[in-house]
Amino acid sequence: MFLRGDPRKNVQKNYDGLTERRTVCAIRGHSVRKVHRRWTLVNKSYLFIGNLIWFMPLGCYLAGRGRPFWQTVLAGFLLSVLIEALQYLLGSGVTETEDVILNTCGTMLGCGLTSLFVKKNAA
Repeated sequence: MFLRGDPRKNVQKNYDGLTERRTVCAIRGHSVRKVHRRWTLVNKSYLFIGNLIWFMPLGCYLAGRGRPFWQTVLAGFLLSVLIEALQYLLGSGVTETEDVILNTCGTMLGCGLTSLFVKKNAA
């Protein structure tokens, strides 16, 4: 399943000499292979780990404020969807479902780490 917006609104983008149409990628890794073919392992690792790390503070903050796990994860998911939707509408970057999944996982990781340290310090 490959979702696209109105084809008349698709914009040609140039990424390090590669051309990619602005699309919503619903297939895991589909546009990553097309856009990032020439990227090094370091760049690909940054995209993977960066998406996790950027959302960990949100998970830590909300868990530290006493929010339940499900509310924290939902907040991370909704914020990530908002960011990806704005990315698509404004034509800045590639909108991918991988980013939403990794950002949500980063929120969960931050929440889990905060829960671990808060329980250890309380004991």
